[in-house]
Amino acid sequence: MKKTLSLILILMLTAAMLTACGTSGGRPEAPDIASFRTIGDIIAATDAEYVQAASAGETFVYVFTVNDVLFRATAEMSQDISDEYYALDFGNADYEDQWRTLVSPLEIKMMEDLSAQKLTEKELKALAGKKGAALLDDGWKVTGYDLESMQFWMDYGPYEYSVLFDGTVDSEEGLFDEAEALRDLTVKSVTCSGIGDASGLD
Repeated sequence: MKKTLSLILILMLTAAMLTACGTSGGRPEAPDIASFRTIGDIIAATDAEYVQAASAGETFVYVFTVNDVLFRATAEMSQDISDEYYALDFGNADYEDQWRTLVSPLEIKMMEDLSAQKLTEKELKALAGKKGAALLDDGWKVTGYDLESMQFWMDYGPYEYSVLFDGTVDSEEGLFDEAEALRDLTVKSVTCSGIGDASGLD
């Protein structure tokens, strides 16, 4: 199985399950998303689970979940903060603490609820029988594959999906154009495998 690397600067972390505090329903009370004014407000909210952070130029994006609802906050960095942010040493043991401290004062310019972009079971089932070209032309992007099972991982919007195809792919030592190879293949089934690149910076 091969996984391709993102072209943008992106930090990935699997969010740990948080223990409910002061609630009887087994879930923490959701913070008031509308009350968040800065990236630091999100980071400080213990019920906001970190998913991704990404940047492009002077744009900074922070992706998080609250009670399994996926949100994306976008902020703009000043030139000074941007220069300092990109100068951070990724190999430094304190790297995460450093970038979190640096971006915490950034004012949120846009907050998006991304959960509505997740395809429903009905929409997923409707993809069976379509050609790979239909997915590619609609904006699906290959992020990885397993040629033995003909399973391809594809991003669509902020989510990643596992797509099974009928047929086989001819490849020489695993070198081939993944997208072009799928165009004439038929989709067997599609399931959501999790959150993909939810930064929206691609």
